[in-house]
Amino acid sequence: MLQGQTIYSTTSLHKIGASSLGRTDANLFVADVWSSVNAVANISKVKETSAGLSHRMTHQAFALSTFNFSAVLPTRKLHFATSFQKFGDSDFNEQSVAFGLGKKIGIVRLGGSLNFYQIGGATIRRLHAMTFNLGVNTTLSEHVELSFHGQNILSEGYSVDELELSIPSIFRFGIAYKVDQFLQLNTMIEKESDQYLTSRSSVEYQLTDHFRIYTGITFPFLRIGLGSQLYYKRWLIDYAFQVHQVLGWTHAFSLCYSLRKS
Repeated sequence: MLQGQTIYSTTSLHKIGASSLGRTDANLFVADVWSSVNAVANISKVKETSAGLSHRMTHQAFALSTFNFSAVLPTRKLHFATSFQKFGDSDFNEQSVAFGLGKKIGIVRLGGSLNFYQIGGATIRRLHAMTFNLGVNTTLSEHVELSFHGQNILSEGYSVDELELSIPSIFRFGIAYKVDQFLQLNTMIEKESDQYLTSRSSVEYQLTDHFRIYTGITFPFLRIGLGSQLYYKRWLIDYAFQVHQVLGWTHAFSLCYSLRKS
């Protein structure tokens, strides 16, 4: 039972926020409060102290829902981030707490995070694990940026007696092209342990100073996403949905508040 559920739980905890879902998780170049989980190198891009809540209902099933709270604290030398996530219901659930750091050195942005996992359920014993994530972004010009991120790079997992339940390792490489101040194109490849190579691409467009739309597509297992973002005073509101060719619809909603400029 645990092995059958693991791919839903730990994979869901690697990708959070409506801004990621609408891009079909082509999130390597998205700098927001969710960066401590989605792309740790982007923590150092976040300019304001922020906190946010997000909920993702995968395939319209409450048992596959993920709830998240995240926060980012920028300082002069380092940017700090933390995140708490909960997946599942009382029968089967998993929690994760992440602590991340980001630093800019010239044209390079570095990020890393420690992630503490707990898995269990009504009839399942509690298990614990710790993983490490690492990310590097490089700005080649005002238009082009490269990114590499590894999640669970040490291939850690849950251990119980002589059995180990794996937490997926995910390695991603991408390139972003900023056409102008309004339009940006992103593409990336992703390799998850024991899964096929995946291609993810996204487009985002800034319609006004306060409103942005974004869309994404994933191959070879087709997923199409669409989302929008509204910025009002210090509030940032995201809604997005994604369609899987077999499993149907997934919805996500995020609410973020910027506490102060740093």
